[in-house]
Amino acid sequence: MLSKVFIYKMTSMVEDSKSTPQIASPTHRFRFLSWIPISIFMKMLAEEKPRYRYVFAIILPIISTIVRLVFFSDLAMKVPYVTAYPAIVFSALYGGLRAGLLSTAISAFLVDYFWISPAMNFEMHGYADWLGMSIFIINSVLISWVIEKMHVALERAISAESEVKLFAERKQIHDELQASHERLALAQRAAKTGFWDWNMWAGKLTWSEEFYNLFGLPSTALPSFETWMSIIHPEDVELAKERIDRSIKERLPLDNEYRIIRPDNGQECWIAALGDTFYDEEGKPYRMCGICIDITQRKFTENALRENQERLNAALDAGEFGTWGLDIKTKKAWRSLRHDQIFGYKELLPEWTYEMFLGHVLPEDKESVDKKFGKAISKGTDWDFECRIKRTDGVIRWIWAQGKPILNNLHEVVSMSGFVKDITERKYIEEALRKSEARFAAFAAASFEGIVQSQAGRIVDCNPQFAQMAGRTVEELKNMSIADLIAPEDQERVMANIRSNSESMIEHAMLRKDGTRIIVEVRGQPMLLDNTLRQTVVRDISDRKHSEDELHKLNRTLRALSDSTQAMTRSENEPDYLKDVCRIVVKTCGHAMVWIGYKEENKAKTVKPMAQFGFDEGYLGSLNISWADVERGRGPTGTAIRTGTITMCRNMLTDPQFEPWRQEATKRGYASSIALPLIVDKKVLGALTIYSREPDSFSEDEIELLQELAIDLSHGITLLRARAQNIEVEKRLRRDKEVLEHLVEERSSELINAHMELERAKRLSDIGTLASTVAHELRNPLAAIAMAAHNVKRKAKMPEIEKHLDNIKKKVEESDQIINNLLFYSRLKPPHCEDVSIVEVLEECVELLEKKAQPKICVVRDLESVNGISIKADIVQLREVFNNILNNALDAVSSEKGEIKIIAEAKDEFIKIITKDNGSGIDKNIIDKIFDPFFTTKARGTGLGLAVCRQIINMHGGTIDIQSEPDKGTSVVITLLSKQASKNKQPLHES
Repeated sequence: MLSKVFIYKMTSMVEDSKSTPQIASPTHRFRFLSWIPISIFMKMLAEEKPRYRYVFAIILPIISTIVRLVFFSDLAMKVPYVTAYPAIVFSALYGGLRAGLLSTAISAFLVDYFWISPAMNFEMHGYADWLGMSIFIINSVLISWVIEKMHVALERAISAESEVKLFAERKQIHDELQASHERLALAQRAAKTGFWDWNMWAGKLTWSEEFYNLFGLPSTALPSFETWMSIIHPEDVELAKERIDRSIKERLPLDNEYRIIRPDNGQECWIAALGDTFYDEEGKPYRMCGICIDITQRKFTENALRENQERLNAALDAGEFGTWGLDIKTKKAWRSLRHDQIFGYKELLPEWTYEMFLGHVLPEDKESVDKKFGKAISKGTDWDFECRIKRTDGVIRWIWAQGKPILNNLHEVVSMSGFVKDITERKYIEEALRKSEARFAAFAAASFEGIVQSQAGRIVDCNPQFAQMAGRTVEELKNMSIADLIAPEDQERVMANIRSNSESMIEHAMLRKDGTRIIVEVRGQPMLLDNTLRQTVVRDISDRKHSEDELHKLNRTLRALSDSTQAMTRSENEPDYLKDVCRIVVKTCGHAMVWIGYKEENKAKTVKPMAQFGFDEGYLGSLNISWADVERGRGPTGTAIRTGTITMCRNMLTDPQFEPWRQEATKRGYASSIALPLIVDKKVLGALTIYSREPDSFSEDEIELLQELAIDLSHGITLLRARAQNIEVEKRLRRDKEVLEHLVEERSSELINAHMELERAKRLSDIGTLASTVAHELRNPLAAIAMAAHNVKRKAKMPEIEKHLDNIKKKVEESDQIINNLLFYSRLKPPHCEDVSIVEVLEECVELLEKKAQPKICVVRDLESVNGISIKADIVQLREVFNNILNNALDAVSSEKGEIKIIAEAKDEFIKIITKDNGSGIDKNIIDKIFDPFFTTKARGTGLGLAVCRQIINMHGGTIDIQSEPDKGTSVVITLLSKQASKNKQPLHES
């Protein structure tokens, strides 16, 4: 250590002396001249060989003597040893005690020779010289000894320091090794990597802990080749073994992939095994070790990538994208076939360059495209452009191309790849869209509907109409959450619909700024060019909803009116009829409770409940209603009976006339009521009273329908009472008939036949009377229904409701036609004949049939032979005949394989219209009865259809014939006299 320090200091002195440019002074001259020998000594000392220590101890005293003789000759003789001490010190520092002693001896001889008298010999005279020499030698020995001891102590310190440092380094290495082992174990667990080591000579296999987890093996499983093979998928066992054998044989790194079936859960996983084989000096393998990695996810990802690539290729083909790649240096490109086809080539060209591409670009677009290309190359950015090209066939087309640069290690663009697509149609669409958006913007400004643009559930913009609808300004609505405008009960449903970002229509309640609620209809869809934006059209349908609710109530009341009429025909006695009407009003109209009371002609003029339905719980028993002008007779029921007018209680909580019954009514949830008088034989019989749970629940239209229901109820009571009287009369007649039969049973058959004819005439008379009565009774409610539908249609003006109103009108017309059929038998009407085109009538009826028919029913028509032919007929009656025949055919055929044929033939002066179907046919036992009035096999119908048809055809001078076989179908042949438009013949009714 000291020698190294000494060498370092001496070397510094040499370098300083070499760099000194001046040699004028003795010091400078010494430094300049001494660097040459000292540099030689430094090289010797740097080698640190033992012999050099002693050489150094010899040379240093000599050098010190020369330096003193040359440069310090003027020093006094009294200090002969002054230059010897440095030489001894440096010799001891470098060489130790022996070198110091050697340097001391040489220095003593040289001092004695040169500076102790007599000079230039080795003699000494005097006690002082010997004492000085002795002191010099003692001091030099002490100096060498001290330096030696210091050197030893320093070496021991260095040795101790080295051992401490070595121990610290070993401790650090041990800690780092332990940490590395822990990190390795953690890395194995995190990476699902298991380590294995196979000692081939010993046949021993070692697994890491993570290996067990990776393969799903229990911790008790012994590592062995057999255990490993037992969990490999049967299809991969041989391939895995073959890869291991090939890796050992060909001295290749092991890269093995196989499937396993985990014993713990039976799951199939992919494993990658990587390892190396170690060989001995003879080249025989003795050890293999490596790792196992779970690559199941990677395999799934590879499969997904492969499938995605296939889908990408399919998508590129389906989207008509052409792909290309361009070498920047050569400007040559590879392309797909679609690329060249876009430019008008039928086949892939042998070569394609950037200049060839620019040759197709129109001159006005070429500069812009080339400038973008140069910018993309210089900056390494995407090349994205649209331009027009001229195909080889001369057609001008728009294309969109995009390319991505590929960089080398110096971040220079060496190639570019991308795609190209013909976007001509899109450009036309965009132009049309821009015009459409301009029109839409003008429309939105003038529209009565609110229009909103939103993004991620927040309003981006809206028109003033929507702001007015929401009770806010446009600026207040911008960036406002849509959820803040929606009623709480509808928020989740509406926001889920917005998040789906699909085209939809939904209705919900919207909150205005003042807290009021309106009902809106919302139609939303994503924007065409930016699907992150959503455009919504909002319409305030509060009035429509109110109208719909009102219409719904009217429909229910109409249905109750219809059901009550049917109940009249079904009921056999008056009490059952009253109960049915009460039940129908509650069930159909949704009211709380309905009851019917008859007035009693007693002193208290009480009202007796006859029937009721709905929530009661003893309410009727507590009423004690009178129809006299007293406190309990001034309620709705008593007033209606007393005055014969409709009486209402709009709010039971505030109406003073309802005070006697308020507590009991409100306890049961009643809020309003209406009482309708029942008038029989121009006298008030009683009242129909209806209770509702809502205040002021009865609208004017509903009151009109309820009044019709009360009138029908009165008529029904009259009819049932008349029927009861008729039954009593019939009983008396049967008794009288039995007496007469007993008296005249011996009379001749002629009298019996006369009696039968009389009975038949009477029955026909009764039919006519019944028809007139039914027509009178049905036309009134039908007229009310038609008028109500007309009023609703006029007020509502909504397409959704108009469809149902048109259906009501159609059903009213059909009912009116049934009434006409009934009246037809009570009073025959001759046809009103005029020129009628038979083709137009048939086409109209067939089109109506096709609208009614199911999609799988086939309707075939062959009317060519009667084009231009007309007849003298009543067009309304002809439509009735053909519609009736075609409807019967439609009812008969199957909805899956039904077929109906309509064939018209013109022969001479006759026209035949033949209708065939492949339906169920008509049984032979009843085919002779099908034209009889009121005979029918259908669940619904009057049995007058075919009878009316035959009467109409007979009055037109034609014939109707039916042929049918069960399960094969039915044919109806109608024969009429024809009248050519070009010929002048007598009218049908005149002939």
